[in-house]
Amino acid sequence: MCSIINELEAISDIKLEQGSVIRIRGNPPFPSDKFHVFAVLNADPTGDCVLVTVNGTTQYEHRASFYERIGIPRDKQPMLHIRANTYDFFSRDTWIDCHRVLAFKLSQVRRRNILLINEKVSDADLQWLIQRVLESRRVKLRHKKLIDPTYVDHNQYKYPYQPGQNEPADTSSPLVKGECQAQPDEEIVK
Repeated sequence: MCSIINELEAISDIKLEQGSVIRIRGNPPFPSDKFHVFAVLNADPTGDCVLVTVNGTTQYEHRASFYERIGIPRDKQPMLHIRANTYDFFSRDTWIDCHRVLAFKLSQVRRRNILLINEKVSDADLQWLIQRVLESRRVKLRHKKLIDPTYVDHNQYKYPYQPGQNEPADTSSPLVKGECQAQPDEEIVK
């Protein structure tokens, strides 16, 4: 368990769990002087030192036009729309992009740049977010496993393996794409 989580929970009497909302500023997760809202997706955030989160944006047109340029129509885009004031922490219409997961080591964030909020996203919104993140081909398998430890990615094997077939018995086989064991994530903000 990360000591910063223990410290935050002790100070605030708030338990960090899947669906919890936190505010973070600084770098990581990205350069900013103001606090941003993040929803925690880890199944066991107190047991993981890498926090897997999604955050909201009010810049819908920017994200929507990106997806349209790559051929995804607006009604199929992996963004959850949250209307203004649905939650106390979103005062404006906000969209959460489920292809854009931010994973970072909480221990690298300065204590003064983290605020636990005594709120969570609803169960329905959390399940929608998790489902879309797990469906995303842009989210790394190691992050998906932190969200759902039972998750199996049937797309991790190259041809001729197909979903529904038995997995190759020899994991050193050239049919296996990458390592079977989770490796340190090079993209984790340090």
